[in-house]
Amino acid sequence: ASLSFCWLLGALLARAWQAKAVYPSHPKFSPAYFAVAGILTVWILVMSTEAALLLQGISPFGFGTMGYDVDVRLIRTHIDIVLDCVFLFASLGVWRVAFLREFGSSA
Repeated sequence: ASLSFCWLLGALLARAWQAKAVYPSHPKFSPAYFAVAGILTVWILVMSTEAALLLQGISPFGFGTMGYDVDVRLIRTHIDIVLDCVFLFASLGVWRVAFLREFGSSA
C-alpha cells in the first residue's frame, strides 16, 4: 500500500497525468516523465521509511550499536526498499515501453 501511495504521489508531482506524458506525439516525452516520476517515488518511499524508523526510535546510523534485532530490522527494511524500487521500475517500465510501441505502431 505504501509503494502504491508513493507512486501515485510521485506521478502527481511529476505531472505524469498530462496528455503529452501519456499519449506523446514525440515518444521521448513519456520516458522522461516516467523517469522523473520514478525518482520522486523512490525518494518519497525512502524518506517515509526512514521517518517511520525514526518515529520508532531506530536511527539508520545506529547500525551495529543498537543490538542484533534492530540490525536485522534495518537490513530487512533496506532490502525491502531496494526490492520495491526494482519491482517498480521493472514492471512499470516494461508496461510503459510496451504501451509506447503499441501507440507508435498504431499511429
